[in-house]
Amino acid sequence: MQKLSNDRNARVEIANADTEWMKENGEKLKEDEEQYVEDQFKAMEEEIEDEDERFFHSIKLKLQFQADMFKQKTKVEGEGEEAKEEEVPNEWRDRLEAVKQYKVIKYSRFIQCLFYFLGYEKEQVVEPGTQKLFWKTAKDLINQDFVDRMLSYQLMGAKSGEFTKYQKLNYIEKTIEGITEQQIDDFNLTFGRLFRWMKLAIENRKADVIRRKALVSRHREEREQKIKAKEDR
Repeated sequence: MQKLSNDRNARVEIANADTEWMKENGEKLKEDEEQYVEDQFKAMEEEIEDEDERFFHSIKLKLQFQADMFKQKTKVEGEGEEAKEEEVPNEWRDRLEAVKQYKVIKYSRFIQCLFYFLGYEKEQVVEPGTQKLFWKTAKDLINQDFVDRMLSYQLMGAKSGEFTKYQKLNYIEKTIEGITEQQIDDFNLTFGRLFRWMKLAIENRKADVIRRKALVSRHREEREQKIKAKEDR
């Protein structure tokens, strides 16, 4: 009981610190993201002229920026045979590791859905014999592979492979319905960043599906019109 009380007190202390952090750094975080997107577009060899493609590419870059925050950075120290790779301090990576110390978490269905969204199987995530998140073991999945899955998420284009019902967009979106970014932020800022990443990915993945279906439909209509015009000659 004492451990749970200590855990709760630690979470409250972190939440209060998160609130102060956002007051001081929230706007800069947005500016850094916008600057990253702008810099990446400038660095491209060929400009993307299609407005839709340019929009989706900007979302892809935002997702990369948000995921890269949690990546463990390294640098090479020394030269020649003495050169060695060392980890670089990363506040957001430390925050990601810190949430794994929680004994109990709120909004577990969001975390559960995030695992599914990133391709983890139910057996890796839930308590045996139930449909509930088993945080005690599932939290160990939050590692570099977890971040790499975020970084490599395919936003645009058709996907190959099989997906279970619980890994599909509609299921995930319905499951987290009613949960807001503010609620997650108030609980834990790191979870808030993960929630924001997933919401952005889901909304625009669905938009890309709709866009591709519209393109297929338009191409079909154009082809049928050409065939009809040819037959009428």
